[in-house]
Amino acid sequence: MRVTSGRCTDRQGYALLVLLLVVGTAVGAASVLIPKRLAGIRNDRARQEETMLDRIRDGLLRSIQGELTIPDSKTWSQAVAKTTGMSKKAVESVEPKFPSDTTAQRLFLIDPGLNASLLPYSQNSDGLTGTSTNLLGAHARLMIVSTSRRGEAMPFSSESVTQDQFDTLWNWAANPATKSPPSGWPASWNHQGDAIHVARIPLKSLFAEVTMDALAYGVGSHLNPGQGIGLNKLIPGSGTYWFLKGTLLRASKLALTGPQLTLNIQRNDALSFSDPISLPTPLAYYPFRHTSQSSITNEGSLGSSWAGQCYYSAWAGSDGPRSPTYTGFSTTNRALNVSSYSALVYTAGTLPLKLPKFTLAGWIRPESISSSPGLAFGVRDALHIGITSRYGWYYIYGNSARGGIVKARYNVSLNTWHHVALVGDGLKLTLYLDGSQVASRKRFVSNYSRLGRSTFRMSDTT
Repeated sequence: MRVTSGRCTDRQGYALLVLLLVVGTAVGAASVLIPKRLAGIRNDRARQEETMLDRIRDGLLRSIQGELTIPDSKTWSQAVAKTTGMSKKAVESVEPKFPSDTTAQRLFLIDPGLNASLLPYSQNSDGLTGTSTNLLGAHARLMIVSTSRRGEAMPFSSESVTQDQFDTLWNWAANPATKSPPSGWPASWNHQGDAIHVARIPLKSLFAEVTMDALAYGVGSHLNPGQGIGLNKLIPGSGTYWFLKGTLLRASKLALTGPQLTLNIQRNDALSFSDPISLPTPLAYYPFRHTSQSSITNEGSLGSSWAGQCYYSAWAGSDGPRSPTYTGFSTTNRALNVSSYSALVYTAGTLPLKLPKFTLAGWIRPESISSSPGLAFGVRDALHIGITSRYGWYYIYGNSARGGIVKARYNVSLNTWHHVALVGDGLKLTLYLDGSQVASRKRFVSNYSRLGRSTFRMSDTT
């Protein structure tokens, strides 16, 4: 048996040196790769939470529009769960497997200046008026806030946020370079602002402003077009109201005997069935109040430059639509009379150079209808309403050179008064008969104005 000393041989020493170098290299690589790996995991969690918060905010907005209710801090998660298909726990917690961890909870914050007692708010027939606009003001704001890192509690809860904290967080923007949290947050956050996630919801954007004049109106899905059920608010003058977008609104004349309108409120709008002259003054308005055989006064904003002259057996002062058969008119209401095929009123007025939107409306009472297209009123070849006969049928049509033509059957009796209107809103051209839409055509138009071969005329068959 050979006994050796405790010294390593040269070969053994080299092997040990190699082993130490390999271990040292592995430790050095780990000190670089592990922090990068952890940073990547944190970034992935942050991106996932941003995506989830967008989904939750979208679900909340869809719930508000569908249910016509803005929830509070106790009901918001159930509202979101219903529209997104998520569980209530998944809506409330960033990490649902840790439901008791308060640092993983999403917070529903109400601006303290709003007064939390206003929520939940459910749409009713009153809407919001000028004296109750607290859900439309500077403090009408909600936020959903979360953190994608457990163990770092936010400096408030859903019920304890102060005005300064809310304002600071609302105005804060994450800085990927500094990763600084909002000012005033505790030092325990250690400048980790990239872990904070905020979904902001201004309440005013959820409402549409509706201006109404001389209407009765009702709100709700129970409305019955035939019976006028739900028309429970009377607006004898004019008023402005705010309804949650998605509200079903039905409006009618006060007497409930005239045209009725049902619409789903999605944007700001104005509704009226009153005499047009009571609205902001139109460009041209011919009430034919006088009995002159020749001069036709324009009571619109363009004044005498759009005054008219009668030609070929046309004159003002005939009986117009009158009460009680036609509600809303006086018993002495006047109209234009034409007694020959070529009779007309000729004005010097031409269309404004810029006409992004328009309404052309009036009352007609045809005694007979020719197969030749007849202009009831407007600017021929540019913007007018006409009436014609074809293959035994009567048609009413609206013609806009830039917006196209809309046409519908004129299935009403001759020798009776009927209201016709042509409306262009830049997106579509719509024709109405007695307040009901009878035809429409979609086309984007930035300016309806176009010079025709004539000026503005009434009952022009030439």
